Amino acid sequence: MLVRRILEIMPAFFSWGAIILPVVLSFKYPMVVAIFIVAFSAMWFVRAMEFMGFLLYSFLKYKRSQNINWFKKIDNLEQGVNLPRKDQLKREKLVNNNDFIYPSELIHLVVVATYKEPLEVLKQSINSVANANYNKKNIYLCLATEERDHDRGLEHAKIIKEQYGDVFGRIFHTEHPDGIAGEVRGKGGNITHAGREVSKILQAEGLKFEKVLVTTLDADNCVHQNYFNAMTYNYCLAKKRKHKSFQPISFFFNNIWEVPMMNRLVSIASGFWHMIVNVRPDIVRNFATHSQPLDALAEMDFWSTKTIVEDGHQYWRSYFHFQGDYKVVPVFIPVYQDAMQQETLWKSLKGQFLQLRRWAWGSSDIPFVFLNWWKDKKKLPFWYTLWRAWILCESHFMWATAPILITLTTPVPRLINANFRETVFAENSAYLIGHFFTFALLGLFVAMLVCFLTLPPPPRKIQKFTLLFQWLLLPVVTLFFGSLPSLTAQTILASGKKLEFNVTPKMEKKKLNGFATNQ
Repeated sequence: MLVRRILEIMPAFFSWGAIILPVVLSFKYPMVVAIFIVAFSAMWFVRAMEFMGFLLYSFLKYKRSQNINWFKKIDNLEQGVNLPRKDQLKREKLVNNNDFIYPSELIHLVVVATYKEPLEVLKQSINSVANANYNKKNIYLCLATEERDHDRGLEHAKIIKEQYGDVFGRIFHTEHPDGIAGEVRGKGGNITHAGREVSKILQAEGLKFEKVLVTTLDADNCVHQNYFNAMTYNYCLAKKRKHKSFQPISFFFNNIWEVPMMNRLVSIASGFWHMIVNVRPDIVRNFATHSQPLDALAEMDFWSTKTIVEDGHQYWRSYFHFQGDYKVVPVFIPVYQDAMQQETLWKSLKGQFLQLRRWAWGSSDIPFVFLNWWKDKKKLPFWYTLWRAWILCESHFMWATAPILITLTTPVPRLINANFRETVFAENSAYLIGHFFTFALLGLFVAMLVCFLTLPPPPRKIQKFTLLFQWLLLPVVTLFFGSLPSLTAQTILASGKKLEFNVTPKMEKKKLNGFATNQ
């Protein structure tokens, strides 16, 4: 389809154009390029300051959520006593409309997708669920394995059922068949198969799907001990809860002190970004671990089996399914994941690049969004959909271009055009951009402070001081693990090829830090 191909080419066209055009124009129109660079740098500076403000605000909300007695809060919600005034009114309205779900009625279905992960990695994740400060009989666990890893999956399922059979209300095991026509190899097909199989069982038993909240976990994901309480509280008080999903904060902290410094910096920056978006309702999306009610998932046939980024894509599937009446509810409770770690430094860096390239494949949602918007244009709110589509396009453009435009393109007019180099404007623009970078250091200090207050304690005290030095690598990291993975993904999309799912190897930890399960 011609329109689809044009839409697939557009992200790479605009990103590469923004990078190449300043170099070409510098030969003849250096002042135009310099004005563009100053304006872009000013915009970047304002945005950086804005993000640091959001980071601080999110950090405060995150710390506040750690101090809540969630178990008592859930009991108060069940009884309808000692609730904040706003929540009390919400509960009363839901009760009067016969639309309130009591926390004791809610079932959490936890789908753990696994493929070739070591048993110890898998058990760490399941242990975090078993150690949750919640009634485990209201938690149903589903181990979703792959047929192409049949023997290992069967063995792990047997061990999990033996060790945790008395802990959870139910334990299911599903095996995703290999080679289903039209599916891409990835997590989406596995968890969709699991959802279909388990929902058949629950439906036959007469369980109401609106009373089942589904959480998907990767094999290395460790939920906070109050994860299920926080999700329950938000879900039970939500209006039109079928049209909502619930998004925690993803922290890549499980092995943060074991990974190379550059991987650690990428992991910290990723966690900070998820903190920022959780206080930005205009840009928050589904990412990795999230919770969505089973009735909505069953209506939508669960997750996409045609993309390797089923988490972010789920936002758009839900948005169009509910004709724009869909919202991601941020929940300031963390889910801990592994930072990228492999046997050698080079393998760890290469694996990090491939992981980020897979995340950047979210640019493939752009054709999906515009084509579906056109198809359902009469059913969708125009301005709201336009704004969401703009945010999607702009975020992938900035991801691919901002680090390059800021760090590499800034001196281009002066390097290429000798006549321009001697002008007053060239000197003043360089001076102004230098001041932007100087003031931006304030934001870096904020990030360093939040970093110190958020990370788990290091096994050796000296490691905490390395956090000060790792920020010197930030320009290199933003180039090689920011722009380049995104540009690569967009270029592959423009070429008409498909990016295959690159499984992130999970290594057994030298020593489990216990941070995820004890917080």
